[in-house]
Amino acid sequence: MLRNVSEQDLSVTVLGHKLSMPICVAPTGYQAMAHPDGELATVRAVKSQDTAMGVSIFTTTSLEDIAQECPHTIKFMQVQFFSDRHLMAQAVKRAEKAGYKAILLTVDTPVYSRRKSTGRRNFRVPNHLKCANFQSLQQEKGLRTNEEVDDFISTICDGSVDWGTFDWLRSTTSLPFVLKGILTSEDARLAVQHGAQGIMIDVLPEIVEAVRGTGVEVYLDGGVRLGTDVLKALALGARAVFVGRPVI
Repeated sequence: MLRNVSEQDLSVTVLGHKLSMPICVAPTGYQAMAHPDGELATVRAVKSQDTAMGVSIFTTTSLEDIAQECPHTIKFMQVQFFSDRHLMAQAVKRAEKAGYKAILLTVDTPVYSRRKSTGRRNFRVPNHLKCANFQSLQQEKGLRTNEEVDDFISTICDGSVDWGTFDWLRSTTSLPFVLKGILTSEDARLAVQHGAQGIMIDVLPEIVEAVRGTGVEVYLDGGVRLGTDVLKALALGARAVFVGRPVI
């Protein structure tokens, strides 16, 4: 109480980059299903608000075209583990070359999730859209439709990955890594030991306590719908929140 609050400053730094507010856009796939401009519209909106955008590996616009649309906007590239190590390393190197500022590495999908399979509402990406970051893979493997791309990717999800795999991926780039999907304090401490510089989570207080004093930043991802959700996350120790579905 009795503090001068006549002026408010919501700015924050994320991985050393100053943003106008502690609210970023979460990586969300195939955005052109919602609007023809897809990820290009999103990155323009992010630029207008001077914040940051997480870009999914599963986009309808290539990561290079998104970067070129707003080259000075802070962007983080989301990737996940594949048994095709060349495909993973290539995605990371492409992101680094295009000016992305960090890699958001999804670690909680060692197998292809059922929500991405035909078992749920027979979902497929319409063939008039592109699985834009897998164009070279389509040519190399002779995959003609998005359904074939989706089915192939489901076969190269890698349940054998471990912290050594993460160490290898880190060695391929100078970009910082944020691990997306850490759920326990034990894994949070391992993430710190293996050089992660951020953790993106659904479970907050336990993780915040586990990395306290290490310099690792913690972000909340998922379920954020209101400004009061953001306030609660900050009060519980998050540095910023990432919002996905409401943006779409």
